[in-house]
Amino acid sequence: MCRIIRLLPLAFIVGCGAEGDVLVDYNGSVELAMVKSSGWSEPVNVGPGVNSAFQERSPALSPDKLSLYFTSDRPGPFGGSDLYVSRRDCLECPFGPAVNLGPNINTAANEGTATLSRDGKLLFFARLMPDGFEDILVSERADKHDDLGWGPPKGLCSELNDQAAHFNSPWVMEKPEKSGLNLYFSFRPTFAARLQIFRATVDEDDDDASVNFGTCNNMEPATELNHVGTTNDDDATIRKDGKEMFFWSGRPDASGVSDPRLWTATRSRNDGPWSAPVPVGAPIDSPVAPELFPTLSWDARTLVFSAGRLRGGSGLNDIWIAERTPLDDDDDD
Repeated sequence: MCRIIRLLPLAFIVGCGAEGDVLVDYNGSVELAMVKSSGWSEPVNVGPGVNSAFQERSPALSPDKLSLYFTSDRPGPFGGSDLYVSRRDCLECPFGPAVNLGPNINTAANEGTATLSRDGKLLFFARLMPDGFEDILVSERADKHDDLGWGPPKGLCSELNDQAAHFNSPWVMEKPEKSGLNLYFSFRPTFAARLQIFRATVDEDDDDASVNFGTCNNMEPATELNHVGTTNDDDATIRKDGKEMFFWSGRPDASGVSDPRLWTATRSRNDGPWSAPVPVGAPIDSPVAPELFPTLSWDARTLVFSAGRLRGGSGLNDIWIAERTPLDDDDDD
């Protein structure tokens, strides 16, 4: 992938949104869809328990933020890229040695882009299937604290996975009315095509014998998020109230520089259109390395992402973590 190195970090102060209630200031305080918080802290490398000399990417935290799930192509027992987990004893503690999720999740093919449900009992991820296309799978566990207790996965829904196309990077959250799920995912018809962010709704299936988790409806591109061009738009992650999202894109910024980095968008209603995306900016964005694969914690206070080796660390891509502190109690439930 070709990159243009940016010499200076950029700051953005943007007013947007249909009701004019979204203010983004990535050099200082942040007011996002009426939720106030501090700016992001300087990102910290999560350390050698997670990162290796190989590629670590697509990190995701468990709801209690004590377990970190991620994809790695390090040598392992199954081959290809596998899903791993690292555990820490407290929020201030270092992450321990990474453990392969085992044969229920990993195969000789590639697995990746895992995320967890808000209750911690469902694991959504993508797998390269025997037909040569990527499918979105879901695995369940009875104990939300058992990182190796995942059962055999099944297809999320046939409307996606029966297509001759590639689906990955799932982000699944409850609808506001608690009837089914909202699904964001990345889609491309072939490996050569660019990734775009799509969305759908998932109706939960009451038939326990079904091979599908549910029925996916209303699949459509998130046109207000995707760039009109040839660059990737990928890995959408959304705050639990549905009003803030992050993703990565190789689109040019306002100065015309096209370097993979993290972008964000907001909206005033959880069922409304997204604002025009803007770069997250410093300190998340660095002038030397691409930032990729973001995931927001369920409490919206922690962001984990991958960054290239020029940012420092152990290998080709390392996982980094940043924090922000709410200035009120609106986002604590």
